[in-house]
Amino acid sequence: MANQDIKREIKESGIKMWQIADKFGVSDMTLSRKFRYELTDEEKDTIRGLIATMERDPVYKKPSIIRREA
Repeated sequence: MANQDIKREIKESGIKMWQIADKFGVSDMTLSRKFRYELTDEEKDTIRGLIATMERDPVYKKPSIIRREA
């Protein structure tokens, strides 16, 4: 399957695909369609840059898991 490396990086970052699409300047549907075929190295680098920038922004942080004692 195409783009498994970048898909894994997105999943590990905890950032949603629609958020990346928004920053990439396309609709989430368009980004999903682009992922059907291998992205160019330039597109992957752009997405990796977006992930790095978004990971530093507290708005995009993964929610922490709160464990409660029973």
